[in-house]
Amino acid sequence: DGRSWNGYCGIKNLGAVCYMNSMMQQFYNVPTFRYCLLAANDVIAQDLQSYNGQTIDDNFLHQMMSMFGFL
Repeated sequence: DGRSWNGYCGIKNLGAVCYMNSMMQQFYNVPTFRYCLLAANDVIAQDLQSYNGQTIDDNFLHQMMSMFGFL
């Protein structure tokens, strides 16, 4: 929805996941971890799953990379 004055945005709490959200944001704010995760070369093919009429990639590393890209 928007970014704060320092350029960061947060993760919306979808209910009972606030602790996981805070851990993900802490991992994102460790530059070495963030750069290594985003530079990872995953050789595993996408694991496409259907959920509520949408097709999503059910690979944890792919999802983390996508989320960090949005943050």
